[in-house]
Amino acid sequence: MTDREDLSSQVDEVLRALHRADAGVVSLERLTDRSCSNNEYLTGDGWRFWVFDDVLEWDYVAAFAAPDDKDETDLWSFLHQEGPYLEWVYSEEEDRGPEPEPDQWEPVRAWKPANRNLWRWGY
Repeated sequence: MTDREDLSSQVDEVLRALHRADAGVVSLERLTDRSCSNNEYLTGDGWRFWVFDDVLEWDYVAAFAAPDDKDETDLWSFLHQEGPYLEWVYSEEEDRGPEPEPDQWEPVRAWKPANRNLWRWGY
């Protein structure tokens, strides 16, 4: 399996974990409750997710940790490690070309819950 295929299967696994929690298949506990910060969630099957709250608005999934991982995978740093994207973000608007292609973690970062009440969001 290539690194790209391995990364793709990791992305799929994380998305499945988010969908299971959102569908209520596993329990979900919000461990922190802060505005303008990352809030931590723990699922009944051991996944941890950090979601950035932008003034009571779900912004993006910032990080995750699989049940067997002690350390989190920081998705924001993946975004910023991409040289072309970082250069595009910080360039002058009039100098920008088309936005670079997103990295493979973008589907996880961009994931949004269907069941806001389950995630206790925006109250």
